[in-house]
Amino acid sequence: MELVFGVNVICGLAVNAFDADSFLGKILHYLGSILMILLGLGLIFIGTSKRTVNVATSIPKLGLKTGIAMQIVNTKQWMVIFSLLTVMLTSFESEPGGIPGGVLGTFFIATVNTSFGVLSMGVWTNVGDRVQQRISNPKFARIVILALGVLLLMLSALMLLRYHFG
Repeated sequence: MELVFGVNVICGLAVNAFDADSFLGKILHYLGSILMILLGLGLIFIGTSKRTVNVATSIPKLGLKTGIAMQIVNTKQWMVIFSLLTVMLTSFESEPGGIPGGVLGTFFIATVNTSFGVLSMGVWTNVGDRVQQRISNPKFARIVILALGVLLLMLSALMLLRYHFG
């Protein structure tokens, strides 16, 4: 749990020193969008191939500790926390009685996010077995993977268009 909290704090402190409109911010936005496009295309490719037949048999049971460890190295998780803290700190910092910005606000939001994140991972661990049983049906798995790929591709295109024309 301390590691998840650490990820939140690191992202929060970076948010306080980061300008999204800077050159680095723009590069990160475009690189993230390209990554999402590649992931979406990959999911579409997998969803239309015969690889989905063996998906359920090749997924090992990992457990809560592995799930938490995977969130530490998951770059998507870092970007979600970074985005959350960017929005929360700037939104509430300026309102009277809102969350203070800076380090105090970062620790407050990191505490709330970590608590809900660990709770969510626990729920997902318990629900994961049921989801794995459902995905064992190759037809269902193929449809879900294909749909998720298309949605990810559409989302990344919309993000690029909004950022570019926005």
